Amino acid sequence: MLQHSIGKEEILEAADRIISTLSPSVEEDRLNMATGLRLYREGRVYNVNLYDDVLEGTVEDEEACTVQLPLHHIDESYCDCFQVGGYCQHMIALLFYAGASFGLVGEIMKRFKHKDKPVDIIPQLKTAKQLLQTAVYEENDYNSWLQFFEREAEAFTKEQAKYPFRQSYLLVNIFEDFYKKLARKAPRVNVLRDLFTLNAALFGFQQLLLAAVKFEAEKVYSYYNPLVVASRFVDEIDLLIDKLMAGPIPMNYDHMISGTGQLIHDVFFTHRIMLPERYFLYRRLWSDLLKQNIREEEERIALLSPSNLQPLALAHIAFIHKQDETAIDLLQAFPYQFVDLYIYWIDELCAENKLERAKTWLTFCYIKVKLCLADHDYPSKRELARLYLNAYMRFADFIDDTAGAEVVLQELLPYSFFEYSEHLLNQKQYRVWTDLQLMMGYDFIDGLQHIVREVEKEDREAVLPLYHRAVMQCIEMKNRPAYRQAVRYLKKLRTHYKKLKRTEDWERFIMTITASFSRLRALQEELRKGKLIDDKN
Repeated sequence: MLQHSIGKEEILEAADRIISTLSPSVEEDRLNMATGLRLYREGRVYNVNLYDDVLEGTVEDEEACTVQLPLHHIDESYCDCFQVGGYCQHMIALLFYAGASFGLVGEIMKRFKHKDKPVDIIPQLKTAKQLLQTAVYEENDYNSWLQFFEREAEAFTKEQAKYPFRQSYLLVNIFEDFYKKLARKAPRVNVLRDLFTLNAALFGFQQLLLAAVKFEAEKVYSYYNPLVVASRFVDEIDLLIDKLMAGPIPMNYDHMISGTGQLIHDVFFTHRIMLPERYFLYRRLWSDLLKQNIREEEERIALLSPSNLQPLALAHIAFIHKQDETAIDLLQAFPYQFVDLYIYWIDELCAENKLERAKTWLTFCYIKVKLCLADHDYPSKRELARLYLNAYMRFADFIDDTAGAEVVLQELLPYSFFEYSEHLLNQKQYRVWTDLQLMMGYDFIDGLQHIVREVEKEDREAVLPLYHRAVMQCIEMKNRPAYRQAVRYLKKLRTHYKKLKRTEDWERFIMTITASFSRLRALQEELRKGKLIDDKN
């Protein structure tokens, strides 16, 4: 529902901006407001969604109109009725629909009707509570942000506790309700807004970590896997970092950058779950947004008691300083099972075309990957192979090392099967590709049909062994539908043999099949129906 994605204040602010361009004394404006209200009340507004602060929906009038209301830039509103100038009745209908989620329909009409009436010169006095609610935080005070986050977290927790049935949705609500509510209350200044939202997301991620630990300890059921919610936070933070890196950050925001460094330090060092997600965010921030403050982080780490996390943090700092050997020395004593965390650096170096450094890390990681794949207890072997091979193949493309890539692909079999198969096709090594399919025991040829058709065009002879095996698999099933499928494959084989001018080989093959399975009368009948053998056989 919209109230989970948008705030009451935003609706009223958008309404005030629209109303500021209208006048109750102008007939056309009165008609637009009345028509918009009627369209909403008649249920002609539907398919309403919110994307990146843009409210979008369809309004059914004489014809369906698509309407967009950018809540923070309402003057850029759009409707494909293409009314020239001002806000059309369709935009107003969508505004009423959004306002109805908070019971604001009457309030919006009231503000329009009283727009031109004189107001009291003496402002209405506010209570202390109202003043506190107005000044939720100081925009330029980082500590005020954190205090605001804490107050909102406390209020959110109390609200969730009122309704026990909400507990199963608590983890996802930390993102959907708690974090998004904080983001809606961000300052309006662009860079400041993104910094505030980034810190709100980091704080929200911290709340998720705490809640996930509590759920695990108390055996509370959650409809959403904590890792799924965590991935949403990671994606959000990644996007916000990109936005902040797109332009300069004013020097008067340095204390906020420093505060962000302390917050991500706490996220990484004070929790014990979701290490890959925490380490990704830690590296992402210190590699880009916080890079100029790296000395502060080194000082923080120096004050910590020894822990398993320090080598990881110091290794990344060494990586930033281009001290790869130091970083590798720090990680040598670390369990090889953590190798999936190191592949991030290879991707970074390849993206920056720093290939010599990438080669160093590929060699280091390769040894660890081999140890993991040889470990019977290591889970997700296929996923690890995929991660490493993606990084290696990107590197190999840069240096045009096809031979080296093929060696690595062979070494990591069977976990590299899909990547090796694709590599062979790209290199047009079709007969080796066929041998790989046979060796891996890939299931029926139907699953490869689209690839087989492409291979047939290039090297018809390469696919013959696949059809031979497919025929035998069908016969071994010993039922009539399978025999019919075998006949179809045999017809395809006959065509290939004839085009290859190997009719004698075909004759020998079909005679062998007929003689070997002479007791399977149903098969013999299907062979005759398919005119692969005659009655004499």
